[in-house]
Amino acid sequence: MPPDGPCPADGQPVASALGDAAEAGQAAVVDIVADVRERPSATFAMLASRSDVALTEATLKFGDYSVAAHVSFERKTAEDLGRSIIDGRLFRQTSVLRSRVERPILLVEGLEPAGSPAGVSWHTVRGALVSVAAVFAVPILYFRDAQESADVMVTAARQLRRARSTAYCRPGYRPKGWRKRVLLILQGLPQIGPRRAPALARRCARAVGLTACASKSGYARPAQQPRRDECRARYCAGEPRARSAGGQRTGGRERPCE
Repeated sequence: MPPDGPCPADGQPVASALGDAAEAGQAAVVDIVADVRERPSATFAMLASRSDVALTEATLKFGDYSVAAHVSFERKTAEDLGRSIIDGRLFRQTSVLRSRVERPILLVEGLEPAGSPAGVSWHTVRGALVSVAAVFAVPILYFRDAQESADVMVTAARQLRRARSTAYCRPGYRPKGWRKRVLLILQGLPQIGPRRAPALARRCARAVGLTACASKSGYARPAQQPRRDECRARYCAGEPRARSAGGQRTGGRERPCE
């Protein structure tokens, strides 16, 4: 079921609608949770000094900063990155983040290109970062200083809030028939296309869940009578109309009840 929120008007790009929704909440306060061990850092001080951030200290099991309870930032300065490569801490932390956190991000501050943080050669640093991104599948963000790191975490919190409050409406085709609307919903699911959707609709139309799903999604018209739901389901399933004891067909019209 699509989230609650306004849909872009016909012809309006979805990205434009997201941008319009962001302007209203640009100054809204965002919640960020920081690990207590981050208190001496400049990034913590930057976040604490901002009026648009509600910063909370806690003992986090994973990561240094938690944004919207979905994204966890593991922050490392260039020197800390070099030391964590030497003692193997980088890969242990990355492995835990990947397995325990929904959306982990490694945030690196002040890393100079071709530099040697903590005496570690650039070749080794580059290889370690490639392993983090390619092997552990953890995204890496690079920033010059604590100010940029704080700005990015605030931006991430705003974008996550915007994504939850703004509905995504599939652009273009708007079917009018009930059966076509069901097919449109099914084709929006992963690995279901125009050829698989009709077969799936025929097999699942008897289930009440498909009708309920269509109604909750806003694509199906609310049934005025229980008889109409039954009629539509039988039509989608391709069932013949029932026959009476005398051999006469019952059930009214050939097409589904409208």
